[in-house]
Parts: sequence; C-alpha cells; structure tokens
Amino acid sequence: MLLDIILSSGQSWRSVLSYGAQFPPEVLASMHADTNLGKLIFAINVLIGSAGALALVDADIGRYARRSRDIGIAAFLGNVAMDIGMLLIGGIIMFAGMPRLIEYYMNTQGMSMSEAAQAATQSPNSIAAAFIIFGGITGTILMVLAQGKAQVLNTYSGSLALSNLFASFKWYPGRFVFIIMANVIGLIMLYGSLLQLVNAWITFLGVVTTAVAAVMIADYFIVRPVLGHRNMEIFHAEAVNWSGVLSVVIGVFLAHYALKSFIPIEFFTSIVVSLLAYPILRLYILKPNYSSSSIQKDIVS
Repeated sequence: MLLDIILSSGQSWRSVLSYGAQFPPEVLASMHADTNLGKLIFAINVLIGSAGALALVDADIGRYARRSRDIGIAAFLGNVAMDIGMLLIGGIIMFAGMPRLIEYYMNTQGMSMSEAAQAATQSPNSIAAAFIIFGGITGTILMVLAQGKAQVLNTYSGSLALSNLFASFKWYPGRFVFIIMANVIGLIMLYGSLLQLVNAWITFLGVVTTAVAAVMIADYFIVRPVLGHRNMEIFHAEAVNWSGVLSVVIGVFLAHYALKSFIPIEFFTSIVVSLLAYPILRLYILKPNYSSSSIQKDIVS
C-alpha cells in the first residue's frame, strides 16, 4: 500500500523522505512547534509517552524471556518499529497520499478543497481513514485487526495495573474480574469523551512513565546492592514505597511545571531527578521498614 501511494503520487523518494510539516502554521504555533527545534521537542515529548509505556509493559512480559538480554532486544526493536518505522510510514502516507485524500473527500462528501484538506489532517483519525481509503477491504481488515490487537494489549496492561492497585488493599478477586473492570472503565471514558483529555495529557503521561522507570532502575542497580540482597529476599517491605512515590512526584513536577521553560524535553528532567532523588530518600530519609512477621504469610501465599 505504501509503494502504491508513493508511485501513484508522482513524488520522488527524495521528496517523500524530506517533506516538511503538514499542519497549518497556526496549528504548529499552538503546539509550540513553529520552529525546527520546537518540532523536534514536540515530537520527542509525544513519542516518549508511548515509549515509556511500552518499556513498562516489556518489563512485565519479560518474565517469559529465556534471558534478560532477550527482552532488552525485544524492547529496543519495538521502540524502533514504533517511534521510527511507524512514524515514517504514517508521515509518508499522509504526505504522498494527501492529494488523493482531498479528492476522495471532495467527491464522496461534497466538501470544498479547504474543508477536505482540513478533514484529511485531523490526526489521528485521519491516519485510520487513510488506511481504509487507500487499502479498501484489505485496509479495513488491517485496521480492525490492529485495533483488536491494541485492545488486547491495553486490556492486559489495564488489568495488571488494577490488580497491583487493589493488591495494596489485600483484595485478590482474580485477573478475570480486573479484565472486565478495565473494559468497563474504558467504555465509561468513551461515553464521557474523556479520551480527548488523555490525548491532551500524553506528554504528561510520558513524563510519569519515564520517572517510574527511572525509580525502578535506581532501586535495582543502586539501592538494592547497598541494602543487600539478603534483606530484599528474606524480609517483606512496606506496602507503599513512599520514597518511590515522592521521587516520581518531584521528578514530574520539576519536569512538567518548574523547569519546563529551561529544559523543554521533559523526560530528561524527570529521569535525572528521579534517579538522584530516589536513592537519597530510600537510603537516608525514608528508610525501608522491613517486617519479619509477614515472612510466613508471604511463604504461604
């Protein structure tokens, strides 16, 4: 489909690989992406959200890997495919196929050229529409399968998050209950049009996920060796790691609010701050409160 769009557009490979911004200047200005640096910063801040979420999911799926390095390779290839491959394909399709999309909207829906151009750039819905328009039945089937795959992954991730949340309250109804709960919450969000709010906060979510990942890395490579493997394996830590919570809150606040004007690529700040704050809080201020009284309960469970 990609080759068909490029060949039928009359564009050269050089032009489809070096196109400029496709949004109107006023839209780019509203996103603070009206300069080359601003466009780069905006793209990184948006992509880091999905990259951070993928890293956390990979870490959970990694328990099925034969070796630790295998899941690292899988996570690397996944991010390359998502943040480079799919970004490139989507951009080329929209650039090379824009004349055909405009013509389609004008012929089928009676739009003017300006209205058709605006409808064709209403991302991300325009990407899905382009696949269906260019691919026909095959494109429609592909889009349905892609959405089904995404739904399965999101349901799994959501049920995992819910099970971890309610485990803090000692409630273990089983993964099936949390799968149903995750889908019910998703339907409520659709009904209340809350997904627009999530899309508006995708950069913020990216900062949060990278901060959490930084805390996990600091805990494993810095805090764990200092406290010793024996404490980690024998004793039961507190239900809430307040050092981790505070590190994430501090990192996100500084990255998204306090230092945003100085360091516009927000996840840089959240990672550095979380990596520095967590060991200090965990080792010297809010030390772990281990309790040997829960050993037997943990062994039984």
